[in-house]
Amino acid sequence: MDSLDRKDWLSRLLIGYTPVQAGLLFFCINFLVDFILASVYGIILPNGVKNGLLLEPMAWVSDFLVPPVIIGYFIWIRKAPQNLLDSLIAKNVITPSPEITGKFEQFQKFSQSKCTELIATILSIALIICFALSIPISSRDYNGWVSVNRIVPWIRGAFSLFTIYACLVIIFELITLIRVLKFIFDHSPIIVHPYDPDGAGRLGIIGKFISNLCYLLGTLGILVSVSLLTNTMPNGISSIVIIYLAKVGGLFVYILFAPLLFFLPMYSCHQAMSEWRNKRLTDIQKNIELEMSLIQNSLDDSVMWKNSMEKLNFLRETYAQTETFPVWPFNNKSAKKYFSVVLSSIIPGILSALVNLNKIFLAFDTLTKNFTK
Repeated sequence: MDSLDRKDWLSRLLIGYTPVQAGLLFFCINFLVDFILASVYGIILPNGVKNGLLLEPMAWVSDFLVPPVIIGYFIWIRKAPQNLLDSLIAKNVITPSPEITGKFEQFQKFSQSKCTELIATILSIALIICFALSIPISSRDYNGWVSVNRIVPWIRGAFSLFTIYACLVIIFELITLIRVLKFIFDHSPIIVHPYDPDGAGRLGIIGKFISNLCYLLGTLGILVSVSLLTNTMPNGISSIVIIYLAKVGGLFVYILFAPLLFFLPMYSCHQAMSEWRNKRLTDIQKNIELEMSLIQNSLDDSVMWKNSMEKLNFLRETYAQTETFPVWPFNNKSAKKYFSVVLSSIIPGILSALVNLNKIFLAFDTLTKNFTK
């Protein structure tokens, strides 16, 4: 079976490729494109005006690291929602039904429709045009290697079409996944197995799936960090105010959405697990109240009183144990994996922003003055 079942243009190009193979392919493509362009325009090493490709860490990350990772995830995430649903059914967590199957297919048809493909393609082209037009060719404040000639940003942008399109499709697929999980846990009773070794009531497969996104987020975190670090180096890419503020904005967006991406897809499952646990706590509480009533009415019957006390103690222990049942579909291993990768990649960027707070405030002040003139 092919790695991809979809019919969009990028999927057709990557039929038969595994995530690793596709990632390596795009690493080689981007490597060749950059070095051919840099060789043609004599910018592999610094030329006295512009940074050379070999001395520009931002180019290494944005051209050689990010595209292979995104393309690999593009292939991986195509079958991930279906695999996740099949795993939940196989683990006896949810019961399959025509309603769930039909709704899942409806969501999948939307995310894999020609309309979605067209939207992603148009947005990708628009972003490429914005990138190419935003590169200041003659500015002394920008010394990135792609600004050596007007045509270079357009060629570089054209080869970025695959990466940007794949990134947008990944976002569409994650939105579809969130909608699917919400529908499942809102309309189908779940069966939590609190003593399952996964530590998440046998729903840890969801947390494992989300934690696998950490390498994608970590790669984007490295991109944000390197963009801020290179901007503050003596031979930084740019000292243009609006570009630096855009990078700081990227840092805030990352800090906001990285934890949100972890918890948001699992929130509907969290609600279902909490409801499952609370229902059992309520049932136990009712039995406790019943036994308390029996104890008060059996003070003259020592045998009945003793039996009721034993049962009451058992119910209290059961209640305390039930309170510890998991209510999130992830375990400590998944959480540590996700946040360790996501946070470690952004720490250099955070430190750079903190060290250069005065520069950020000055940039805001300069930008504000320019707008008020």
